Amino acid sequence: MNQNNPTLGNKGQDIEPYLQYQKIGVGSDFTKPVPVSGTMFAGLPTAEINLNPVSQQTAAPFTVSISGTSLTVSSGTVNGLVPTNINSTFIITGTGTEYFYLTVSTANAKVTSSSFAAGAIAPSAIDVIQGQPPSSFDICIYVIVNGVPFRTIGNGSLVCTPYEAWRFAKAMTSPDSMPYDSYYSWRVSLV
Repeated sequence: MNQNNPTLGNKGQDIEPYLQYQKIGVGSDFTKPVPVSGTMFAGLPTAEINLNPVSQQTAAPFTVSISGTSLTVSSGTVNGLVPTNINSTFIITGTGTEYFYLTVSTANAKVTSSSFAAGAIAPSAIDVIQGQPPSSFDICIYVIVNGVPFRTIGNGSLVCTPYEAWRFAKAMTSPDSMPYDSYYSWRVSLV
């Protein structure tokens, strides 16, 4: 058994003899695994793998492009809603530390809209409020240092979910009141 090749789990056999890699087209960056006839993989469908550089692939949601002092961002969603100023061009200084972030507005614990902003002041952390989640909050998408963007979120659109962050015990004022006060915030994750 060749120690440099992956093995087929419980059989302990090399996988390389079962697959060959074939170039598709002249000068193409696409490769496709092709089953060798007469093996256990013969007749199975194969999938093409795109090995093109990231610059030639479709941009992930909220990917920025900076040209001089102009910043543009690719489309993405927050709870299924496209930010209101998605097609805007944002001006940055290109020197020092700047932030590119989303300001999210909510009503009745639901996201109602969002918009992008850029500035030299870092957005605040999402607050925790008694009785209901905050009605607006910021999500830092990029930290830009001397014109070089550093992404602070993963690749994907965002979903914001309200959640109970804390409970603090309180003296009960009546039998029908809760024995604690609830404090709420927003959890931001990728879709």
